[in-house]
Amino acid sequence: MIIEYATPRGPSECDAYARIVAEAFAWNPDMAIGWVRDWNHACIRTVRVDGVLAGGLQLIPLQTYFGARAVGLTGIGAVVLLPQYRGKGVGKKLMREAMLEVQRSGTPLAGLFPATLPVYRSAGFEQAGVRCETTLTLNQIKLRPEIDALVRADRGLSLVPIANDESIRSTPPAPGSIHEQVRAVYARVGPHFDGHLTRPDNVWRTQIYAFKREETKGFAIVRDATGAVEGYFFYTQARGDSGMHLHVRDAACTTPQAWATFLRFLADHWSTVREATWMVPAEHPALSMLAEHCGRTRLGSAWMLRVMNVKAALEARGYAPTFRASFTLRVRDDMVAANNATWKVTIADGRASVTAGHGAEPAIEVDVRAFAPIFSGYQSPAALRLAGLVRCDDDTMLEVAASAFANARGSTPWMSEIY
Repeated sequence: MIIEYATPRGPSECDAYARIVAEAFAWNPDMAIGWVRDWNHACIRTVRVDGVLAGGLQLIPLQTYFGARAVGLTGIGAVVLLPQYRGKGVGKKLMREAMLEVQRSGTPLAGLFPATLPVYRSAGFEQAGVRCETTLTLNQIKLRPEIDALVRADRGLSLVPIANDESIRSTPPAPGSIHEQVRAVYARVGPHFDGHLTRPDNVWRTQIYAFKREETKGFAIVRDATGAVEGYFFYTQARGDSGMHLHVRDAACTTPQAWATFLRFLADHWSTVREATWMVPAEHPALSMLAEHCGRTRLGSAWMLRVMNVKAALEARGYAPTFRASFTLRVRDDMVAANNATWKVTIADGRASVTAGHGAEPAIEVDVRAFAPIFSGYQSPAALRLAGLVRCDDDTMLEVAASAFANARGSTPWMSEIY
């Protein structure tokens, strides 16, 4: 059996890969073909067995925020195989070759949303953040009294529809347009949440202005006196067994007044829509504005990270500006030889300097898999030591490392998109 990792042989093989995606995810084939095209055919990598297309994946160039700084990330999307090729080592070959390609590109991180854990752990990935779904009961949405009073004193915001069609989704936003202002709002909000993407055009096109090729509706929240956009939201509506349901595909605001306007928009649908879902964790700041529990949150999925370049990743992410300390990491990586080393990490002024250390010095010993949740702030080194995934006899060093990667922004690393 000859297994070949390659780029597609033209548009027809890209469409054939999309049909495998449709079969794997039970999607409409035409929708899958359009969805794959929206992400860009250049992202596709295929795997062939004895010359026959067996499956593939997408390598999507992205960036993700950690410590309010953007870190290069290759998103691994739509990993699929035809059923007859599963369990024969084809998937492992596909993932290994993809990881080596990402490593050669110099991108510090790789990420994915797993359908199963063992196959991706074997490629060096580990769970490092979450994608949650919060369901709100609309007739129970009420603001806290102090927030309600603040908002009632400021009536200067209006909802402005955001135009959305194929021509808008297929071109970058014009300077000064409402679309550019919407992106500027996200650019201000995104760095506050570890794990958020910086959002290139294809993310806006496939996740925000449309979802699975279904066009979304959107509103900008605009200051009447100045025309400034203080927030926005996009949503879709669908009829289910219990009636109409509203799905918030994205929302971001820069002021409490704008968040209150968004929440009131949801509440005003109570007579026709019972519930709305929104892909945010329970600790989202907008939910702190509510007077009472009016919903429930469940874990949609825990996304995984793979640190492709330990030194580059540590030096790319941000840290608390006032934090100054140093510690030593000893990383094991059976795929990327350059990561196998002892690393001296010195942090000051919000940045890290990483140099090669000495093998004999005390260090936090960690496999590259377990390093991913430490890097993202999803798990502390001390917690992973309890699980047997970290070795270190120096409790002070563990505490220093925990403080270095601690999420100062008040939530578990999370994102609302999926790739």
